[in-house]
Amino acid sequence: MWGKIRALMTGKLIGNLSGPKKRTGEGSAEGLTSASEEGPEKSHGEEGGGITSSGWSGIDITMATSEINPDSGPVNPNVQHSSGIMYVMPYVASAHGSVGLGERLEKFNGKDFKRWQQKMLFYLTTLNLARFLQEDAPDLGENPDRQTVVTADAWKHSDFLCKNYILNGLDNALYNVYSPMVNVKALWESLERKYKTEDADSKKFVVGKFLDFKMVDSKTVISQVQEFQLILHDIHAEGMVLGESFQVAALIEKLPPTWKDFKNYLNHKQNEPRTYSEAMSSPEAPHWKEAVNSEIESIMQNHTWELVDLPPGNKLLGCKWIFKRKMKADGMIKKYKA
Repeated sequence: MWGKIRALMTGKLIGNLSGPKKRTGEGSAEGLTSASEEGPEKSHGEEGGGITSSGWSGIDITMATSEINPDSGPVNPNVQHSSGIMYVMPYVASAHGSVGLGERLEKFNGKDFKRWQQKMLFYLTTLNLARFLQEDAPDLGENPDRQTVVTADAWKHSDFLCKNYILNGLDNALYNVYSPMVNVKALWESLERKYKTEDADSKKFVVGKFLDFKMVDSKTVISQVQEFQLILHDIHAEGMVLGESFQVAALIEKLPPTWKDFKNYLNHKQNEPRTYSEAMSSPEAPHWKEAVNSEIESIMQNHTWELVDLPPGNKLLGCKWIFKRKMKADGMIKKYKA
């Protein structure tokens, strides 16, 4: 129907936990150091295991795991431990050095928050940091022991990373506004409160544009149809769906007053029955039945057909009725034709 109206108007991420052991510093990411800064160099295999993953969009991710002995001295700053709880700080390396995944996102400038939020959530999930968007800081209590302190420090470090990945995905103006946030949960919730509300307001704005749009005689119809299609595109971008028949009917109603006759023609054209059953079940059924009988009577009088009995073994061939309204110059119906 749209075409007719136009014509009328002109990671994978792969890891091997049991693979060959790898000494720290041999092919490892720069951010991973030996378990002891003063003692002899040790391999990760001596402490637990090494994980080297690659093949995910050209990015190498190297992590180390180990068991901690509280009395063993300095530990790898990129691996936080707490009596069975291990926090691995992600280190992402590429040919150009370390790259935060937040930097790969299009900077959020206040528009299309939902799309940006989904992309950011995906990146944080790949780094195992998404849970910090909802977690509160561990409670240290009055007299925390060493294990509690280590756990809290590990949480703060992960929260710091998560927060700065998000900040790095913001436009400079928004970065300055949200950088003072105390933790990533507060940052995330603040962004949601502001921009989810604005997204809802954006939907209202687009719907308002659709309802208020009217064609005028001072502009060409083609340019106004294009403007109307842009509004429909904005509505679709907001996740709202309008059926094609609704779009066509809306466009007809928005034609300028001088197009009244054409509007009536299009409205009647759109509502013409397509089958015999539609014609006979419509409110105008008596008019369509009269049109059918008139056509059959005309055919019989002109001897177009000759009535005969159906020979044995033969089948009847059906015919298709085409129903049209003949309009007057003022747009009123002059005659029903079949």
